[in-house]
Amino acid sequence: MIGDLFRVAGRVAVVTGAGRGLGAAAAVALAQAGADVVISARTGEQLAKVAQEVEAAGRRAVVVPADLSDLDAAAGLAAAAVRPAGHRRQQRGRRDAAAVHGDRAAAPVPGV
Repeated sequence: MIGDLFRVAGRVAVVTGAGRGLGAAAAVALAQAGADVVISARTGEQLAKVAQEVEAAGRRAVVVPADLSDLDAAAGLAAAAVRPAGHRRQQRGRRDAAAVHGDRAAAPVPGV
């Protein structure tokens, strides 16, 4: 099955712009592919709905409402991505997350 080519079981993905549209769809798709998902957007209310969909797929959702133009907020998102609550300790040097910003392509998170 083609879905097996995109399995991310046991990994953590970060999706910004996850409150609606392509960002929300990406978060749910990553959860369906097996990833725990750290989701971020400026509006927490929208993130709550997306978190329910991620959890319905059987994965953990970590909600981080943030305006990423604020450097402190961006640092908080990075910290949540490195070690979501209850997630296994990551191996040093292992890249275990993908960053997706709404309609932008996925890319590894440096240092994760």
